[in-house]
Amino acid sequence: MRRIFVGLVVTSLALLVALATGVGTAAAAGQANGSGVKDVGSNYKHGKKLGISNQESEQVSGQPPQGNAKVGSVRTWLGLDDFKNSIYLKNYTLRGVGDHIEVWVANNLAFPDHGGKPDCRNTLGLTTVTDGQIQSFIKEFDTNILPKESEAFSVAPARDGHKAVLPTLIPNLPSSEYKGEGDNTVVLVDNVRDANYYEPTSEDGKTYIAGFFYSVFNEYFNRNVMTIDAFDWVHRTGANPPSEAGTAAYLACASELGLTGDDAAKFGRSRPHLYEGVFAHEYQHLLEYYADTDEVSWVNEGLPTGRRRSSATSIRAWPRTPNSRERIRTSAVSRGGTRRSGDRRTR
Repeated sequence: MRRIFVGLVVTSLALLVALATGVGTAAAAGQANGSGVKDVGSNYKHGKKLGISNQESEQVSGQPPQGNAKVGSVRTWLGLDDFKNSIYLKNYTLRGVGDHIEVWVANNLAFPDHGGKPDCRNTLGLTTVTDGQIQSFIKEFDTNILPKESEAFSVAPARDGHKAVLPTLIPNLPSSEYKGEGDNTVVLVDNVRDANYYEPTSEDGKTYIAGFFYSVFNEYFNRNVMTIDAFDWVHRTGANPPSEAGTAAYLACASELGLTGDDAAKFGRSRPHLYEGVFAHEYQHLLEYYADTDEVSWVNEGLPTGRRRSSATSIRAWPRTPNSRERIRTSAVSRGGTRRSGDRRTR
């Protein structure tokens, strides 16, 4: 009961801070998005280990890293295939380092072809992540998200990759593969393989996993890890991203993806700080994993709902979006059984 009481108090304070700073206070995710809301949990699969797919796994270089990684270094982390219920070895390049954050971007972010035809999201460059976007993301975490969440919640314990578990399970994976600064949070930017990745025209394919916390990754790497989806950073990061909704190219791609009406018209619209908001939300789940692994799910989801509002002199509250690939599936409001972890939105 003490933990629940504290959670309620912190959430209430977060809402007050949001009002005091003038940040918009959109309705809670479930209230803003009606029937699109589904309970997806706060720790992917409740922390249950998934099998590592040999078929999907990429080749391990096998060369032991010399010291901590530097920008441009390539290391083998893990990717999630939610559609096939597995994880797999995947190579990422370190693209940016801040005071307390490392941003690793998957080397392969492309969507697969569908029916022998290239995916229009590749053609439009919607999995491109620029150095400028990464630097903006790093600044937002170091100067806004981290200090505010540390003050309101806690600080994650240092984990420097020493004695990581995964290298003991994978041949040729160096024991020092995940060595790094213990107080850094590792951000894996990947095109998460979900229904939208494989079958974008299906009903389930109209939503995607925008980001997730999976405690298994933390334990395999002995690092503090978050995953953020790579889709559409051009329109969904930073304070003033461009909007290309309604242009011929985006309307054509929307049609290929099976979007119609308002969903098609809003494909490619500007969504300021969307991924920074996703990260703030999922980062709190990481903190709560250490603070209380038995946290009641509605409290765990309620805390980051408030945190999105209080950690945002620049991060906006979650927008009201009942439309295609911008609907949130989160356990802020429970509608059905637990399916997936993280924040699941319509593309």
